[in-house]
Amino acid sequence: MSAPDIAVVVVSYETRERTLRCVESVVSQEDVTLALVVIDNASQDETVTALRRLADARLSVIANARNRGFGAACNQGAAVHANARHALFLNADTIVRPGALAAIVAALDHGDAPGALGPAIVGENGEDQPSVRGHPTPLALLHQHTALRFLRMGAADYARYKRPPVSDEDVPVVMGAALALRGDVLRTLGGFDERYFLYFEEADLCRRIRDAGQRVAIARDAVVEHAGGASSDPRRGPALNWYLRSLFLYVDRFHGRVFGLAYRALFKPLFLLRMLTDGLRDGLTWVFRPSKRADKGPELRLGGWFLVRGVWAFLVA
Repeated sequence: MSAPDIAVVVVSYETRERTLRCVESVVSQEDVTLALVVIDNASQDETVTALRRLADARLSVIANARNRGFGAACNQGAAVHANARHALFLNADTIVRPGALAAIVAALDHGDAPGALGPAIVGENGEDQPSVRGHPTPLALLHQHTALRFLRMGAADYARYKRPPVSDEDVPVVMGAALALRGDVLRTLGGFDERYFLYFEEADLCRRIRDAGQRVAIARDAVVEHAGGASSDPRRGPALNWYLRSLFLYVDRFHGRVFGLAYRALFKPLFLLRMLTDGLRDGLTWVFRPSKRADKGPELRLGGWFLVRGVWAFLVA
């Protein structure tokens, strides 16, 4: 059998209905030769059963006995069609608009093709979402997550991280909700670093692609809808710990372990101070502004979970 133009890998976790909609949007693309692999990370919502009822020879479904994390599941799916000319990794809460796969394949087949690219990302309401990020520098992450934000320290780095000044032909990082790679680049780099359970894996991969002398780009004529947060919402507490662990791993990888240890010594107390001040603000808002309780309740529950169950894992990370 000839290699497919593109192997599409979808990773699902407790997102049955969204996963089914994502799969339907992929298999409806008739202008490319595709293979689709869904890796389910031990969902308990019968995602696998529903997928296996679908009659499409292009679809493969793999049910993991445990949640392996996003990057590891992506690599697992890509290995099923390792000879594919290109690969596209999708979150389960995405919908691929008509013609998007053909546009991605055409962009990656171009004579001066980038090593990786992302589509234009829109929300379920059709409004544009960020499709590009800058590199997450240590100072930008300190500003985003710690009490240094109150002093505006790192504000410029944070602004460049969230909205980098780039052209579509050469960007630092594309959003991990939809990330396509040329097959040769994927095979050379070995895919995602599986030490990242969730978060920062796309920033790591895009940086390694650029370090290898390849471009990362955006294909604006390929459009993907993204709901956002579907897999992590039911487990916001553990997701916070996964995020922080991945953050420290990213800093270690690109700035060295010695720098990483010093960074932790600065980041951790400032992060806890930020959690305390945010918790006090949210608590006072909940008490004195009943109209805001629906917004502040989840944040207070997250802070309580972290204080009771997450803080030790954070301190030893």
